[in-house]
Amino acid sequence: MSTRHAVLWFGPENFVSYTRNGQINKNIQRQHRIRIVGNTTVGEYNLHIKNLSRIDDGLYRCTSVINGQSVKTDFMLKILQPDVIVDPIVSCNTSDDINLTCSINTNDTNLWKNRWMHYRNNVVIRTYSGPDSLRDSVWKIRYCDYQDAGEYVCSWTYSQTEVSASTVVVVYGRPIISNKNMDLNEETWMLSVYFFTSSLPIEVDWLINDQHILQNNSHIDIANVTLICYEKNISTAGYRSDFLLSNFNEGQLKITCNIKNKYGSVEKAFEGIRSARIHGIGSTYGNLLTTTVTTVAMDIQSKGELF
Repeated sequence: MSTRHAVLWFGPENFVSYTRNGQINKNIQRQHRIRIVGNTTVGEYNLHIKNLSRIDDGLYRCTSVINGQSVKTDFMLKILQPDVIVDPIVSCNTSDDINLTCSINTNDTNLWKNRWMHYRNNVVIRTYSGPDSLRDSVWKIRYCDYQDAGEYVCSWTYSQTEVSASTVVVVYGRPIISNKNMDLNEETWMLSVYFFTSSLPIEVDWLINDQHILQNNSHIDIANVTLICYEKNISTAGYRSDFLLSNFNEGQLKITCNIKNKYGSVEKAFEGIRSARIHGIGSTYGNLLTTTVTTVAMDIQSKGELF
């Protein structure tokens, strides 16, 4: 703009004062990236912004007085951000290798720095820095297992601008046992096993001294479970199987819970369980034995994210 009167520049946000006749407002965040250029001897005060970033996006206004009249001109600056491209979902079976690829759509690749962050239920699990000066960043995961499941956010940063996209990794494998618990209520033991699975249906077998149980005294419920993912404790949606045991005269028992899905099975044992009624009279556990009965969960679906 050419004038012999005071020239004022205003900008985001809410038309805050930027400059007055070449003097930069020292109270704004952008002060080190802003200067006035042009031939000021003839009244040229052009606003120059270097290292544009997302915070520079918005409406600018220049005001002055020309021929005795107040004038203003507005400029809308729109910062165009490059697109980030990832596959929205990547799945693998346990022990597979996978590549997570993240691409940025820009020609100025030497200006952008890449970083990955792995999350599970909003907890940061680990990070990875990709190569600079390239359009593509690849995070290679070898022998994936349940710890690798979750959300992966790929970010590219330049100056104060950040663009990102996320992909979800789903890992299919055998169930993961989180914890076991024993509670005694009067003369009845309740044995509980907490577990996680990303694949349904599941089968749960309870065994006494390595023999299956005739009476189906077990059931499966939805429960919160804790998984250890790269040394981080993660609370997530899972399942709990309970088994009720009473009226047995045997001195010590071994109770085993076997959990199976299409990818394999795992088990957890309760050793040395003693009768809650040593001197009581009742049926023995031997009346419960068979080789066929299991608890099957096909429709029960845990709420929340199951990776």
